[in-house]
Amino acid sequence: IFFGSTRATNCWRNLHLNEQLHYFGAAFPLLSMVTGDMRFLDEAVKLLDHINLVHRDPADGLLRHASRQGRAVGEKWGRGVTHALLGAFYMLEFAPDLPENIRQKAINFIDRTGEGLLKVQSVNGLWRNVLDQEKTAEEISCSVLITWIFAHGIRKGYFSKDKYLDMVLRSGSALKSRFWRGLGSGNCRATYPGPDIQFYMRRPLHMHFLPLIIPALVETDNLR
Repeated sequence: IFFGSTRATNCWRNLHLNEQLHYFGAAFPLLSMVTGDMRFLDEAVKLLDHINLVHRDPADGLLRHASRQGRAVGEKWGRGVTHALLGAFYMLEFAPDLPENIRQKAINFIDRTGEGLLKVQSVNGLWRNVLDQEKTAEEISCSVLITWIFAHGIRKGYFSKDKYLDMVLRSGSALKSRFWRGLGSGNCRATYPGPDIQFYMRRPLHMHFLPLIIPALVETDNLR
């Protein structure tokens, strides 16, 4: 059975996707601040810890797309990786009273992934649909998000300028050549994880509206 079509949910602790951290990282810290109930923040941190421990490949620091019953599955899909990064990034940006130990945990989560992204950035300055597979096409949505997160993070002091400045300046320049009237050329369709690399290889790429190209380019231009 194709596990991406099952009814497994986070509540069952069965199938976990990087995309879940994207939403929980943004909403749950805020819910804790508003309600005073720290269980929401605890849930987001547990998911971050699970992805960091189970999804992350210690060999290169990159994240696999999902896990099922505590075992990593799926490929190192570009947009899936950036969904996890966004969750940690939103914790930093939208929860000003985040406890210092959790704040540092979120920074370390993004930074460790960034070290892996440095190694797989293409010669053109973008990132591929499957990050560690050179035979897959360059993909725009993940490249936009990586550029925005790290360029903004440099400015805010989250990440080392010496480490990431060249990376984001190269990707910012490359992205300018791939957009026309707000549409990015080479955006991957779909979200759910698949059982093997062929699933990701067969995903079509299309033109798509990506509004976060604006802050990504503003941040990189400011760094220049």
